[in-house]
Amino acid sequence: MNKYVFLLFLAAVAVSAQNPPAKPADGKAPAPVKLLPPRVRTGSVIKAEFTTQKPKVEKESPVAGKSSPAWAVLTLQLDPGRAASIFDYVLRKDGTEYPCLDLTEGDKEFKGEIRISVLNLTDSKKCRLIFAIPSAEDEYEIVFKLFDERGTPVKLNVKPPLPPEKKDEEKKSDDAKKAENAAAK
Repeated sequence: MNKYVFLLFLAAVAVSAQNPPAKPADGKAPAPVKLLPPRVRTGSVIKAEFTTQKPKVEKESPVAGKSSPAWAVLTLQLDPGRAASIFDYVLRKDGTEYPCLDLTEGDKEFKGEIRISVLNLTDSKKCRLIFAIPSAEDEYEIVFKLFDERGTPVKLNVKPPLPPEKKDEEKKSDDAKKAENAAAK
């Protein structure tokens, strides 16, 4: 008897999971779910900027003498008690790795410092990492490289936002695909 009750319970859970939640009585759509920033080993990536313009740097920075078709600047919110260095992360695309060239604390200019020291173990800090990349239009992974870990490496897909005109084109192509699928049925 207990087996049958358990099976009925599982069936009820499966049916309720397939049905979307009803709209609230006031007729308003439910509030959108707020997504958390993507996590990496030392904190969270709170901002990713992809540009063809070289960011402002001081002459001591390794970025100063380097030319690149595009640049990626990632802002990390470090967890309390964590530090970051230029050796921690690389960006990867199709098996090619792009090392971090410089990092800076907060919104300061890049000036060739090797690491951020932990000044107060109870506070979290922001730091920015800069990478020379071949294109500002591609998608990259950020991979923790400081030391090899057992299991799956820490990865994060980082993609620049689409310009407004490309978003409109993408939406139109999605609508066209839906229309084709409906016509095929």
